[in-house]
Amino acid sequence: MASMREIKVDLAVIGFGKGGKTLVGALAKAGKRVVLIEQSDQMYGGTCTTSPVFRPRP
Repeated sequence: MASMREIKVDLAVIGFGKGGKTLVGALAKAGKRVVLIEQSDQMYGGTCTTSPVFRPRP
């Protein structure tokens, strides 16, 4: 089991989907201390791997 320690942040974001990535990036650029919580150890986020890919027709 991993050890736990206390950290102080301005905001905790749950999920590394498109919204989570966008929010964390914007808040970090604004100087906020942000922590991102994601259940996957590969950090893909559900919206990134399960969204269909649309390609334009020639």
